[in-house]
Amino acid sequence: MVEHGMKHPEDYSYEDVKRIVSNIPDLQTKALSCIAYLTGARVSELNKIEKEHIFLEGNHLKIRCIVLKKKNKIPSRKVGGRLDEEWLVNPIFEYMEVCPTEVLFPYHRATLFTKLKTATGFNPHFFRKLRATHLRREHKFDSYQLKKFFKWSSVTPSESYVGLDDNDILY
Repeated sequence: MVEHGMKHPEDYSYEDVKRIVSNIPDLQTKALSCIAYLTGARVSELNKIEKEHIFLEGNHLKIRCIVLKKKNKIPSRKVGGRLDEEWLVNPIFEYMEVCPTEVLFPYHRATLFTKLKTATGFNPHFFRKLRATHLRREHKFDSYQLKKFFKWSSVTPSESYVGLDDNDILY
């Protein structure tokens, strides 16, 4: 298991995540980590992603995540990253070519949790917090953009998901 001394999303830069994910030797787990970071998907969304849910749209890789909500409504959200983020998109494409099933990660949620935690030191929920923090910090997303990206019903989750450090609150 990879252990990091840091425990908060604001402790990790985009470059830190790039280094950690790029050093994963297993292609499936690397692709899983890339998708977890790109989408900020819950573990219950990760094990439902199929090959047909991943597509190109302009200069972006898009991934359709099935969002499980109350009362069995199953909306989806399309999220992803730029094609020039090769460290993120290339492992996904490479894994899709060799994946023997339509569902990319046909495992129980606990198995996916363990795969991510062992390879990166991060659980899937921490990837979600990392993505929210980096979208705020690197791409200047405001609370309403984060709400739309993650399909939150209000802006309130952005208060707990986004990690801020001292530099983020200077004016």
